[in-house]
Amino acid sequence: MTKYQLAKLMLMAGGLESRKRVQKTVHLLKAAGCPLDVDFRLHYYGPYSAELAGLLDRATSSGILDETSHAIEVGTRYDYRLSDDVRDSLEAYERTPDGQTAKAEMEAYEELTKTLCGTSPRILELASTMVAFHHAGCTWEEAIKETAEFKSETVKSENMTKARELARTVVRSADG
Repeated sequence: MTKYQLAKLMLMAGGLESRKRVQKTVHLLKAAGCPLDVDFRLHYYGPYSAELAGLLDRATSSGILDETSHAIEVGTRYDYRLSDDVRDSLEAYERTPDGQTAKAEMEAYEELTKTLCGTSPRILELASTMVAFHHAGCTWEEAIKETAEFKSETVKSENMTKARELARTVVRSADG
């Protein structure tokens, strides 16, 4: 994943609340076919990318992203927004031939990005985990069962139903 792609994602999303949301959003966008070159592994909270975590840190320290922290019940939540100083250089890059191509590739996923931003973190976590199991070779039914067991949910819970719909929508958009 490039710094441009991360910056464009933050711009399209209007910022992202929590590192967990960033991880799950990028994983689901990649699963939908967005050309984000980043590897994920299954983690306790669902798919996780150390590469993406490092890119977030580098983008924050270089001033591409603004990071704010908030004390929450279980620790600290870190939220990310595109730095105001970067918008002009992002727009200048997008006027170049390479930038126009990169912009078109990312903007093809703008509607899905907005959908993911409006989805609860728990549903993102479940859907992302389902997609990971599905991409590892499980049928949808197996992926749903594995996710339910892994995440301590019942297969027919409201959360699992919403996550299943989202996961299938994401994979369909990659196939379609």
